[in-house]
Amino acid sequence: MSTQFYCKNKGRREAIHDQEPNTINGIDYLEVASEDQMTLEVVFIHNLPGQTDGVPPSPALTKDNVRIEGGVRVKNIGVEIVSASDKSLMITVNTSGDFSTYTLRIITSPTNLAPPDGFDPQLSAIDFSFKAACPSEFDCKPVTVCPPEKLLEPEINYLAKDYGSFRRLMLDRLSVIMPDWRERNAADIQIALVELLAYVGDHLSYYQDAVATEAYLGTARSRISVRRHARLLDYFVHDGCNARTWVYLEVEKGGDAENQELPAGTVLLTRSSGQAVVVAPDQLEKVLNEQPVVFETMHDLTLQSAHNTISFYTWSDSECCLPRGSTRATLRNDPALSLQPGDVLIFQEVLSPTTGLKADADPTHCHAVRLTRAEATTDRLDNTPVMEIEWHEEDALPFPLCLSARITLEGGNPQVVEVSVARGNVVLADHGLTIPPESLVPSSVPHEGDYRPRLQQKNLSFGVP
Repeated sequence: MSTQFYCKNKGRREAIHDQEPNTINGIDYLEVASEDQMTLEVVFIHNLPGQTDGVPPSPALTKDNVRIEGGVRVKNIGVEIVSASDKSLMITVNTSGDFSTYTLRIITSPTNLAPPDGFDPQLSAIDFSFKAACPSEFDCKPVTVCPPEKLLEPEINYLAKDYGSFRRLMLDRLSVIMPDWRERNAADIQIALVELLAYVGDHLSYYQDAVATEAYLGTARSRISVRRHARLLDYFVHDGCNARTWVYLEVEKGGDAENQELPAGTVLLTRSSGQAVVVAPDQLEKVLNEQPVVFETMHDLTLQSAHNTISFYTWSDSECCLPRGSTRATLRNDPALSLQPGDVLIFQEVLSPTTGLKADADPTHCHAVRLTRAEATTDRLDNTPVMEIEWHEEDALPFPLCLSARITLEGGNPQVVEVSVARGNVVLADHGLTIPPESLVPSSVPHEGDYRPRLQQKNLSFGVP
């Protein structure tokens, strides 16, 4: 019995199937077609090149156009024979795979892994398993019916960890083994010995906890302990830095800030009572008296209104989701974006994927990524301008991010809503206010060498996020 594997994007397959005229082809499903698991049948949406009414009208696919990736025990599976018949492409491989997931790709050549011209980039690869239809010979883990014999254990109070609990524990024990002794005077020799032992036990308990805590990198609380653990791995821990945060700036389209550069060192303040968004230099001292949180931008940033809210492109999928660990996505490139490798984007869930309400959006579904690739292209199905982006493995999504969802509002019809967006105009800000050296003036306190900071208000700009 064989098993069929479909590409996940059903809406994309339907859109390519219904296009007029037919100019783009893609994979519909894959089937392991032989018992020895060495023959694969890949069925496409339209007839293959080289066949009657083939899409696209290009040379027929060969074994150089097929690549199989993946595997744990069995890797580097080679393609031996490829033959086409209408929509079906029969592929014979040199060996069957293991129980892991493999990926079959249609490529231009062994040196060019991009899909051939006329093949949809979203439907040119499909995940499958050679062993999906194999019966399992493994039994469930046996459950122990009879519980183990319960042994008598000594009564130990593991909560006794300080002076008071140690003293109470010893006095209770003495009451059991010496019931006739009832002395509780602090001058009594036995009470003095009990309190002395409790004092020593308190110090030993603290030392025991400290040793157990500082002995592991994951639980150490002392900075010197963390630095020593890191030295064992040939890593030198620096002296640390201030708190830092990503700040998103919204730019008015056609305003004064459009295409202007926000210089490094721009001061950002938390909003104070009765103050505007932009604080004039002569009002700075008054605002600082309210003790706002102060940050400074760490690098220059060119502000563009097109980067305020960037929509994801879902390739005709109505319920699209980026899985956990994703390192690439597609954005709409209209209006035109000016993203470059090294730019930072923030992915944010703005609507709930279940209710479609802004109030139900998960605030923890917000993640910053630094781009490694930003390439402008088009969807050849309808010539929509898009931009393919990739980001570092260290910034891989820590959670699944829903991009679009089909929501049925109360008393209405189901409709597709945009659940998450990307935010540009992102700058890294460092906590604290830099005081120029020339702003240090002698204090009124008559001590030699005593200085206090005085803020220079000239040529400084201050903003409130």
